[in-house]
Amino acid sequence: SFSADRIVTGHDQLLVGDLNITSTESMAVCFVTRHLQSFREKHPGLTVNIISENRVLNLAEREADIAIRPRRPTDETMIGRKIAQSKWGFYGNATFSDRLGLIENPDTLSKEPFIVWSGNPLAKETEHWLRKEIPDLNVVCKSSSLISNAPMASLGTGMTMLPCMVGETWPDLNLICSPLQSEEEDPGEVWLAIHEDM
Repeated sequence: SFSADRIVTGHDQLLVGDLNITSTESMAVCFVTRHLQSFREKHPGLTVNIISENRVLNLAEREADIAIRPRRPTDETMIGRKIAQSKWGFYGNATFSDRLGLIENPDTLSKEPFIVWSGNPLAKETEHWLRKEIPDLNVVCKSSSLISNAPMASLGTGMTMLPCMVGETWPDLNLICSPLQSEEEDPGEVWLAIHEDM
């Protein structure tokens, strides 16, 4: 089995076998895939299996070896390290960006159509933040998938709040409002976690 320090620091060049990485759908598409080639060059003996779903897999039960998540792990049996920080912003297609430009205050977006992320606890936090910051938030669609929200926004259904790692890489999306961070806790942290027995 892999040792914790080898996985977290990546110093061991002799790792062989299967490595199962679980991450959210958006992180798999816009973060994990971006770093996979350089990881493979450092660890050519590993076959990487990416499990992209928003359900939190149980590392203790070996459902996955590594978890990449947008929050610090709270389970005391997990060893975690913050590996990146991802800011958030409002994105829309050219119809919105040409008309609105790059704005500073979200409250100027009242009445504009929004596609809202829904479902899990982090999604609920972002919706709460939106409703607090934007009076008369005009929700035209809710979706449990950020990866579904991005193409809907690019097609002009409405604007949507996305991690910049998603918005900046998605075709036909433009930043409408400068990157956002939660006042209480940065919602865009990227954490790598493994089980302590690994």
